[in-house]
Amino acid sequence: MSSVTAAAQAKPALDESAALNEELESLAARLGNQGALFFSSRATAHRDLMLTGNISAFEEFAKQDVETCRKIGLVGLSQSYAYCGLAHFWLGRWDEAAEALTTAAEVEEAGVWESLDSSCLLRMRAYQGDRSGALRDLPASPRRNCR
Repeated sequence: MSSVTAAAQAKPALDESAALNEELESLAARLGNQGALFFSSRATAHRDLMLTGNISAFEEFAKQDVETCRKIGLVGLSQSYAYCGLAHFWLGRWDEAAEALTTAAEVEEAGVWESLDSSCLLRMRAYQGDRSGALRDLPASPRRNCR
């Protein structure tokens, strides 16, 4: 019951975030800010997933997100692959999930978000009961010190 209550309480915030996102997306389009439009599409996809549970639609977004990152060289390619991997995982396609999440871990950038995407692979291995795989995927230390 608490998850139903939490979801009901979150709905107004999601509605408000949609209105703000529309306003900011319009501004970004007028200014030609491609980075802001990119992150706006991610915010919309996450919101839609939370509201509808439509994993197939999220998977389509994730595929497009990978292509966008590749095409224009945006940071966050690892996140795109993690989105694909999560969609595969949620749909029960664990081999495809492992492939996409492995790619996410391999291309993950060092910095403040380091290990966010690679942790999805670790969690999948743990969920599968693959203790040695999960421990193997656990990074011993950050790639480099961030300043």
